[in-house]
Amino acid sequence: MKKSLQLLVALMMLATLVTAQNAEDVKSNPGEYLYGEGVGSTLQQADRQALAELISQISVTVESSFTHQVVEEGQGAGSFSEKVKSVVNTYSNATLTNAERLIVNDEPNARVMRYIRRADLQKIFDQRRRRINDFIVEAGQYASRAQVADALKYYYWALLLLRSHPDANSLVLEGDASRPLLNVWIPARINDLFAGLSFSLGPWQQENGYTAASLRVNYQGAPARNFDYTWFDGRDWGAVVSAKDGDGFVEMPGTSKPATVKIKAEYMFTGEARADKELEQVLEATVPVPFRNAYFVVNQGEVARVSASAASEVSRTEAPVAAVSFAGVTEVKSVAPLETIVKRVGKALEAGQAESVRDCFTAEGYEMLERLTSYGRARTLQSDGLKGIATRGKTIVRPLRMAFSFESNKKFVEDLVLTFNEKQKIESIAFGLNQTAVNDILANDTWPIEERLTIITFLEHYKTAYALKRLDYIESVFSDKAVIIVGSYLKINPTPENRFQNRILKYNQMTKTQYLKNLEASFRSKEFINIEFEDNVIRKAMTKSGKGNLYGIQIKQNYYSSNYGDVGYLYLQVEFPDADTPVIYVRTWQPEKNADGSIYGMTDF
Repeated sequence: MKKSLQLLVALMMLATLVTAQNAEDVKSNPGEYLYGEGVGSTLQQADRQALAELISQISVTVESSFTHQVVEEGQGAGSFSEKVKSVVNTYSNATLTNAERLIVNDEPNARVMRYIRRADLQKIFDQRRRRINDFIVEAGQYASRAQVADALKYYYWALLLLRSHPDANSLVLEGDASRPLLNVWIPARINDLFAGLSFSLGPWQQENGYTAASLRVNYQGAPARNFDYTWFDGRDWGAVVSAKDGDGFVEMPGTSKPATVKIKAEYMFTGEARADKELEQVLEATVPVPFRNAYFVVNQGEVARVSASAASEVSRTEAPVAAVSFAGVTEVKSVAPLETIVKRVGKALEAGQAESVRDCFTAEGYEMLERLTSYGRARTLQSDGLKGIATRGKTIVRPLRMAFSFESNKKFVEDLVLTFNEKQKIESIAFGLNQTAVNDILANDTWPIEERLTIITFLEHYKTAYALKRLDYIESVFSDKAVIIVGSYLKINPTPENRFQNRILKYNQMTKTQYLKNLEASFRSKEFINIEFEDNVIRKAMTKSGKGNLYGIQIKQNYYSSNYGDVGYLYLQVEFPDADTPVIYVRTWQPEKNADGSIYGMTDF
């Protein structure tokens, strides 16, 4: 026993000597390695200190490359160095935590070394460059679909990531033969988006303690599919509003009816960046980039545009997204009787008085109305031009366009879709899909129109259930044996083959009970939830019994709430035993597409 203990002590001392020798090898080769050392009572404390020192060494090494606007003009040399260090520190969340680690001494007198080969330093910055390019691609796709808010967001985030890269002055647009510099090209694209915008302000109307007017937002002559903005009310800039399909609004305190309104486009989206720790750190560490073209002065009753010089920069030629067409659907020629009811509902929501229109609803429909009255402060934007669609003995009336405001200084525009039964009672209310998503589904004319309407109705009720936190509905549509898979990133330790991979995408399968329990906890923590669908692909297959159809719905989901936001890809495998009773057998969510560009689909289940 004594000999065994002596052998163990000897082995421990040998391991310490080997480690110390390795640490000395690193120190004695400054031309090959950058390193930092830390001490502390715990390994974690020592490791943090070592990583901070390594970041300082990297900062000194690349400082001369960061002459491109990472600090404001006029700051001293010391301030500049600290700013560079804070920018380099943004890489620690993504890659630097995987720098090689040596434990020189164990606890309680811990001593840790973190080091990286100088030759590998560029690999760290290459990861940031790839992310910049990914954002650029996404922004271009959004711009082509008139999703102005999304395009501005990803172009601006790409610009800030670029400014955190030591080669920002020399990086060029990949895949472009003319090789334009990104630090010039990205701001030009942002200004292109501003140049393509135009606005028209409706008449002022006195409401409860304030005066409001509708705001029409166009991009390249067609309704902007989304656009986030704020306005100056004479004292301060207001809450950010998310306009939808060209419709927004402005509000002024009291009885003020100004002849002009100053509008500012939102393009930084710092709140949404909170869902991405690396991105959030970059936005905090780099100096914001102001865009003077983000400001617009809108005259009452007139269309406001940016200057002719800015407008001349517009280079995009994509055709505007077509308006929704329900060709092949039996359209109700006169919705006047139902329109009266719809307008009453809008007024009741504005006043928060659901009881005043209880006579217009079925029991289930009224329950949905009550939930809707708690979904922020409501106001009607547009209740004229309603369309009625006759299907299966019911009439679907759309869209009652409304705005919802929340205490967390956020406002959304939503289309309410109301379904009347044969007795002209409202049996359901849902938030409508945006026009792009509706058009995508209606375009699949190989299926009967009734099937397409069923899918649209299902998706609208599905997203509304999450927005209104309807656990009862969600529980009812999921099969008890549903396959529910959620993808998430996990931090991992680096391997010798790939020292710079610090996370992997892991898929977790859970039961319906587990999923609902997690969902309930999530709902409790959020003031609001807002979901938008886009880029849907839908396939159909026969059920195993051959008596029905399964639908595989692949759709991009933009999820935004008061304390969290993300963008990912949703797959739903659903059957409709009848149009009003969907059954979901598979639900998967993944934060990004697979390496081959695919996402979960029918062939996987």
